[in-house]
Amino acid sequence: MAEQIGFFGASGLFVQAITADLIREPLLEGSEVLIYDLDFRHADTVAAVCQIYAKHRGSKTTFRAVPIPEDAITNSTFVLNTAMAGGHARRAEVCKQIADTTGIYGPVEAHTPFSQLSLMKYVGELISKHNPQATLIQCSNPIPEGGTLITQETGIKFIGVCHGYRKWEQIAGVLGMTNLEYAHTKIAGINHNVWLLEFMYKRKDAYPWLKQWITDCSETWFNYFSPKAGNEDYQLSRAAFDLFDRSGGYMPIGDTPRASTPDLSRFGYHKNAIAEQRWYGKGWGAEGATGRKKLARWRNAQRDTFVLAQAGELDLADIFPSRTDWQIVPIITSISSGQPSTQIVNIRNNGAIPGLSDRLVIEGPAQVDAKGATIETGSIKIPAKILDQFLLLREAQALAHVDAFTSRSRNKLREVLLLNHKVREAGGQKVADMIIDIWMDSDSDMKRHYS
Repeated sequence: MAEQIGFFGASGLFVQAITADLIREPLLEGSEVLIYDLDFRHADTVAAVCQIYAKHRGSKTTFRAVPIPEDAITNSTFVLNTAMAGGHARRAEVCKQIADTTGIYGPVEAHTPFSQLSLMKYVGELISKHNPQATLIQCSNPIPEGGTLITQETGIKFIGVCHGYRKWEQIAGVLGMTNLEYAHTKIAGINHNVWLLEFMYKRKDAYPWLKQWITDCSETWFNYFSPKAGNEDYQLSRAAFDLFDRSGGYMPIGDTPRASTPDLSRFGYHKNAIAEQRWYGKGWGAEGATGRKKLARWRNAQRDTFVLAQAGELDLADIFPSRTDWQIVPIITSISSGQPSTQIVNIRNNGAIPGLSDRLVIEGPAQVDAKGATIETGSIKIPAKILDQFLLLREAQALAHVDAFTSRSRNKLREVLLLNHKVREAGGQKVADMIIDIWMDSDSDMKRHYS
């Protein structure tokens, strides 16, 4: 069934992936994709390149840029939000100023700036006002805070997506699992804090196999791989193996080993550049200034790629991947067609994980069909050690941030920062106030909001 799909934000990474999958999905043939971005020229360029590629592939799916956000939302069955408020360059500047002022290495609440929460709430409110039957598929961070805020304040249909859960396949690879169809996994938790709760291969528990590999081979493997490691190589890092031990023998998955949220970074993985290289490898650097500059250059290169492609100076096959393993198009297909599938998604808890707040957006395997995405109440059992030492701390941070935002309270915002051990170690309340002042000096809207 052809659908109208709205894009909020012309992020090259997501647009490329969705386009590659969408034009290969026969059940969605003839869909219309409307792309909105603050930079209309960029959105127009991206849409034009996607349209050229769709035509090249013989697809009837169409792509068009729209000048105002309402155009991407009204009459769309699905709205994909990939937008990052202010862009990555602005965030990098603020992070550097905080580091220079406080001496804290790496980002502080990097995924939860005020501007991003405001943007996510704004998109949710637009959908609630103009098209309340649409499903919002949230692609940009922070999903726990932003998703909780959106569902709490608007009540719209919300599904958050993250690609990190697929990192379990790297574990299968080093164990020599040649056919992943024989593997069974259950991955759940809170986004960027998810765990491999069940791991089977050919109907046998694969955890003893994994534990033996970690004991016998992991350090040798890491020493060999470390010089080649980059910012995407964290699933089999020393940090991951350390968290395996700390959790009582459960593997952290995806972004979890590299997360710099207070519940995970308290173990010192991001204390400084030397620590990061020890825990993640010599190519690591996303938390420091060098990594931020690399990221900014990569984002600019993404934009240049579409300009060159539109001019015919790049082969479209080099830009668009073959069918990806993102779950976004399968989610759309299942809801549109009513054909059920199981997908790892982020939705409101509502009792799916006992012990966590019902209003918190959690991550886990859901049935996706014409009714949307649902996880059976009580179906995700989290081991007590993971719940107590990891997830409850992450929940406290997420809910405190949402409550600070909705109450417009500077005091509550300070309390959020004091949950971070890096802030407490650097000077506690005094440093928290310094960080808040930097945030507010760089964002007049935030200053008014928390006045």
